[in-house]
Amino acid sequence: FRVHGLLESAFGNAKCVCKGWVFENLPIGKIRISSGKIAVGDPLDVSCDELYPKFPIGTFPVELALAKQFGDTRVALARIKFSNKDIVSWSIALTGDFRPKFSELYGYSVDMGAGFFADVDIFNDYRLKATPQVTEAVQNELESNGNTGIIYKNMAVFSTGFGDGFYESYIGKDKNNKMVCLVTDFQ
Repeated sequence: FRVHGLLESAFGNAKCVCKGWVFENLPIGKIRISSGKIAVGDPLDVSCDELYPKFPIGTFPVELALAKQFGDTRVALARIKFSNKDIVSWSIALTGDFRPKFSELYGYSVDMGAGFFADVDIFNDYRLKATPQVTEAVQNELESNGNTGIIYKNMAVFSTGFGDGFYESYIGKDKNNKMVCLVTDFQ
């Protein structure tokens, strides 16, 4: 499975330019993955999918790649970084335990313009408490942070670039086939 080099270079220290967009790395904080199960989805619509396979356990930094062009800034990519190893291969992150087909799209839906990464147990707790007041508080905090990204009660919440849609995630692996990162592409 081949993925465009933008998934790595957009998070680099040097400025990355692609199709007129200039990319900038924005660290937003760390989240703890305690079950090895990562939930993704829309925190404002309170919907989620669980990604497969099992992910590393620990506390990991979350970064956004902001795309800027003509005064417009959007979140292009979101990443959880599990290690600092070099990435030598990419695979699609699946929302089910099955073998992917190259003719299919795999990812998660966003209906309210925001996405998230969280341990599945953290999201299940959030889902139980997600009253309209709670989701409005999350949205207000995200907006007050420039609609980029925040850490909300151990969930990484971020704007989804062009808003509502269906977004794919990819797993970067090192030469020993160990996970280096999980990236969602909002382009």
